Amino acid sequence: MLSQLVTIKSNGISLKSLKFLLVIMLLSVIVSPPNVQAELNIERIDQIKAAFIINIVRFISWPGDVHEQQNNQLLLCLYRANPINNAINIIDGKKIGSRHINVVLVESLSESQICNILLISNDEVDNFIDDVYPGLDRPILTIADFTERESEHTFHQDILISLVRNGSRISFQVNLKKSRQLGLWMSSKLLKLATIVGEEAE
Repeated sequence: MLSQLVTIKSNGISLKSLKFLLVIMLLSVIVSPPNVQAELNIERIDQIKAAFIINIVRFISWPGDVHEQQNNQLLLCLYRANPINNAINIIDGKKIGSRHINVVLVESLSESQICNILLISNDEVDNFIDDVYPGLDRPILTIADFTERESEHTFHQDILISLVRNGSRISFQVNLKKSRQLGLWMSSKLLKLATIVGEEAE
């Protein structure tokens, strides 16, 4: 199991970092067309998305005062729906550093005041955009599933991470400027694998 590997140093890069890079590269594999073994394919894609999320979160840091208030937990909130079905079990209870991820369902942004991560399904993106107006102002990592949309409809200023499709592959975009404004730090190792969107990309 990848989670059983111990962090060591090799040529200045930790095994944990190498593990992350390997996982992301392996996850960016060709996804079968949706009409081929549809049920198995959906389950596999959900597992890929879950693995993306858990490995992205490993390389995010929140402001120190956030963690001081939360007793060694990272709260991942599902915004109105669970976009990855049974694959959420891959994430729930996972340990990130000294903290465990706990998963809860919230029905609105107002219920997410103590959330560290907000996971938004494709079907709920429009509701989130209405809900978040006039803008996000606290350090919550918003992750939206845009894999069912065309690429020109995968950016919103208050969504920090977007899971997207590039042809038959799944990858991710980072809204770097907004992340920095909210006080979220993203590792350079993560950013090297992402597409930067928003003003920081200009």
